[in-house]
Amino acid sequence: YLEAMARGCITIASRNEGIDGVIIDSVNGYLVEAGNVEEIADVIKKIFNSTSYQREIIAMAGYETASKMTDKNMALDYLNKLKSL
Repeated sequence: YLEAMARGCITIASRNEGIDGVIIDSVNGYLVEAGNVEEIADVIKKIFNSTSYQREIIAMAGYETASKMTDKNMALDYLNKLKSL
């Protein structure tokens, strides 16, 4: 998911499968129920029916999310969480 987001792709991910802590539905990507073909189709239709500006906003938000999730940033975040315990 992060690789796609880092390339500026609009990402569709499964809800409750781990990535939903990173992807915020309709903000920096889309979340659907795993295996729900109708919901996936609805999101694809929503993307295609949106304006190029709306697609660009979602894609850029995804890019910005992915660009902040470097190994160093994630390690520092983890260490800070451990220190706060």
